[in-house]
Amino acid sequence: MNLLHLYNYYVTECGDPRVKNWFLVQTPVPTLIIIGVYFVLIYKLLPLYMQNKEPFKLTKIIFFYNLFQIICSAVLVYNFTTPLSDPAFALKCDFFTYNDSPKAQKRLMLSYYFHLLKIVELFETVFFVLRKKFNQVSVLHVYHHVTTMMITWLFTKYFAGGVAAFSQMLNSFVHFFMYCYYLVASLGPVWQQKIVKWKSTLTILQIAQLFVSILHSSQLILNPNCGMPPFAFCVYGPNVAVVICMFANFYRQNYLKQKKQP
Repeated sequence: MNLLHLYNYYVTECGDPRVKNWFLVQTPVPTLIIIGVYFVLIYKLLPLYMQNKEPFKLTKIIFFYNLFQIICSAVLVYNFTTPLSDPAFALKCDFFTYNDSPKAQKRLMLSYYFHLLKIVELFETVFFVLRKKFNQVSVLHVYHHVTTMMITWLFTKYFAGGVAAFSQMLNSFVHFFMYCYYLVASLGPVWQQKIVKWKSTLTILQIAQLFVSILHSSQLILNPNCGMPPFAFCVYGPNVAVVICMFANFYRQNYLKQKKQP
C-alpha cells in the first residue's frame, strides 16, 4: 500500500462520513496551510512590518472581538447544556457512533462551530504583534492555539461528540468568563486596575478546566463502552498535560514569584 492509498484510507475512509465534504474539515491540508500562514505572519511578516511603526491601539477592534467571543461562548454553552434533561455532552461515556439522530447531528454541528472558533482565535496573536506586545506571543500562547486548533479538527473529522463534547462545553464555559475579563480590560487602565485581582483566578480556572478535561477523557482508556479508540486519548491527553504544565509554570512565574518579592 503506497502513501497515497494510506492517505486516502485514513483521511477519507476512516473519517466521519457526515463531514466528508465540509469546508475546512475534508482534509488536514487547509488546517496545515492556516498554521503555516499564521507562523509566517506572527514571526516574520508582521514583526518586519511593525519594525519602524508605532503600535496600533486597535481599541474598538479588540472590544468587538471580545464581545464576539463572549456571545459565541455563551451560545455554545447554551446549546451543549440544553435541554438539561438530555444535554449534548455526557459526564459518562455514552457509546459513540456516526448516526444521524438529532442529538448526534447537534453534537457534530457544535464540534464544527467550536473548531471554526479556534481558527478565529488565531487573530489574537495578530493583535499582539500589531500592538507590539511581543512578550505576549509566548511559547504557551502559540503552542496552545495551534495544538487546540489541530485537535478540534481531529475530533470534528473523526469523533464529533462523545467525550470531546464535554471538553468543548467546559472550554466554552471558561472562555466566556475569560473574554468577559478581556473585554473589561480593553476599556482602559482604570478598569484594568479594578479587575486585576481576577487575573490569577482566570489562570487557575484554565488549569482546572484542563485538569478536569484530561480526567474525563481518560474514560477512553478505562471504559470500553465509549466507542472511541484509545488512540484519541493518546493524542489529546499528552497535549493537555503539556499545556497544564505550561500554564502552571506561567502561574508560578507571574503570580507566586511576585508575591515572594519584597
